[in-house]
Amino acid sequence: MSLSHDRTPIKVIVFDFGGVLYTYNYIRSLHYFSGTLGISFERAEAAWNARIDEFERGAITETGYWDAFRKAAGVEKDDVFLHEMFVSMFTPMPESLEIKRRLKPQYRLGMLSNNCEWERDMNGRLHLRDGFDLVLMSYELGARKPEPKIFELLIDRAGARPEEIVFIDDTAAYGPAVEAAGIRFIHFRSPRQLSEELHLLSVWF
Repeated sequence: MSLSHDRTPIKVIVFDFGGVLYTYNYIRSLHYFSGTLGISFERAEAAWNARIDEFERGAITETGYWDAFRKAAGVEKDDVFLHEMFVSMFTPMPESLEIKRRLKPQYRLGMLSNNCEWERDMNGRLHLRDGFDLVLMSYELGARKPEPKIFELLIDRAGARPEEIVFIDDTAAYGPAVEAAGIRFIHFRSPRQLSEELHLLSVWF
């Protein structure tokens, strides 16, 4: 987090999904795909990235994504198998979710995620949208982090000034784009560290 002398009170706290509230790590995921499918790490990475940008924008269906994945990976697993392989990796992070629960009575809460069509199934299983005042998913917006458009949409839907919003994400590389939009940024590394940095912004819970 870039500390600022701005003492404007925070009104809206926005969380990323994977890696902040629910388990996710890009490298570990690729190793998991590699082991599950019996392919190299490099091939798993190529398959994952074959059309993920389009999928996260909602420009292609899940079937279209897995077709490209299969071709790049050189595997014949069906959509159901591949969908379950991915979605089943996500599990709740209890300490992070407890912070969210404790913040709820005092602040407006949001979720902003680069996510895809499969988020609907994740929500059905994990109820990941519960307790949020606003939810912004890239596949529903046609824009992805760190593009300026998605942060403009966040500000508009939050109904607050940029400096009244803090965004929490486990990807440090998004920080400059978030702060360029005038939004406060916290690079998530652990629930304890998150609590400490929220306190530095006079966010108490």
